[in-house]
Amino acid sequence: MLAALYTVLAGLYVPVLWLLAVFHAVVGLMGLVAPKKLRGLMGALASKGRIRVLGALLLVLGAMVFIGADHSELPRLGKFLAVLFFVDGGVRLVMPVVSVVYTEALMGLADAALRGLAVALLILAAFFYMAAKTPPEPTEQPTIEAARQIAVPDRLSI
Repeated sequence: MLAALYTVLAGLYVPVLWLLAVFHAVVGLMGLVAPKKLRGLMGALASKGRIRVLGALLLVLGAMVFIGADHSELPRLGKFLAVLFFVDGGVRLVMPVVSVVYTEALMGLADAALRGLAVALLILAAFFYMAAKTPPEPTEQPTIEAARQIAVPDRLSI
């Protein structure tokens, strides 16, 4: 049962990271173009109930990304992002008041500071994009005999 769950979660790794990359890129671009809309989006999340739901979602996403990170070209980056999400989700789930206060403080920032936050979101989107890369499929491996013929020719040519 656990092996099947692991396989499913590992298979969802790349689509979830693409979804996170696109989400962060869209929110980051929105913050650059219209910081007031970013402020409104943060205001929509500034309640204990919504913060707890977001925290639970981040816990699940963090666990899913951590499990699937071994299947990417940059497993350490994937696991780092997963731990960030997992810890952030745990804090939001256990201590939602801290997240509400933090969100309200972010909402009070000037437009220039919100644009800086938007740039940080775009950088995070780039990290998700990089972590979503999977190694190329292995091609046909040469046989040992073919490798020996390449490495040690029958005769030397001068």
